[in-house]
Amino acid sequence: MPAPCIEIGGRCTCPRRREGPGETITSDTNEEADRRTWPLSARTAAFSCGGSCHERGHRNGLRKPEIVYQKGLKRTEQLAELEDAVSRPATRVAGIVVDMVDEIVHGVMLGKRGIAGQINAWCETGFVEKLFLLLAEQGYQIYLTADHGNVDAEGIGRLSQGVVSELRGERVRTYRSETLAASVPSEIDAFRFDSPGLPPDFLPVYADTRGAFVPKGDQIVAHGGISVEELIVPFIKINIKRPAS
Repeated sequence: MPAPCIEIGGRCTCPRRREGPGETITSDTNEEADRRTWPLSARTAAFSCGGSCHERGHRNGLRKPEIVYQKGLKRTEQLAELEDAVSRPATRVAGIVVDMVDEIVHGVMLGKRGIAGQINAWCETGFVEKLFLLLAEQGYQIYLTADHGNVDAEGIGRLSQGVVSELRGERVRTYRSETLAASVPSEIDAFRFDSPGLPPDFLPVYADTRGAFVPKGDQIVAHGGISVEELIVPFIKINIKRPAS
């Protein structure tokens, strides 16, 4: 049976892990990192990590004609083209990226409540239902995943450190040495996270609670911290029950 994956979200460049000194693996486009991090079998979902879905499938025993990869789906009028692709007899795996939620989050003006309202309005168009039904009617097993979540955050002050910080996120900064990590001003409400699993030259400093390294008092929706919302990544199998009749 084919096994498509529908990813609700888009790319994220948050640091995932370090392979060793001087090397950071992210979820941005990186063929070698992708090969190590997201193995694919013919019976599991195809994740969207850049544009290498065909490469992953080929390495795991699938031929190019057996794989469909489409991204940028968000409207019902796009489903006809998708149906043509997934209904081909040769197709065994489909990787589908639905990036509407990602676009909503990055364009948010009214915080998490505004995000929820826009997502609800989009769901009411029937796109998600129609997509699931389309795949089920073609005999697919459906797996749904997404990027991590976001939080409402308030600015605690912008850090003007130039190239001192290796990663300059809104919720986290990373440094290569103790001296550089200690350069964060004491009046900034932040904390170090020391873990034995991290390389010695990868020192993250997080904005405390719901803070962000943006101008003091600014209200934003951000990610990159260590709250539950920012860490959990869902992976769900969708089962559609048909009426007995």
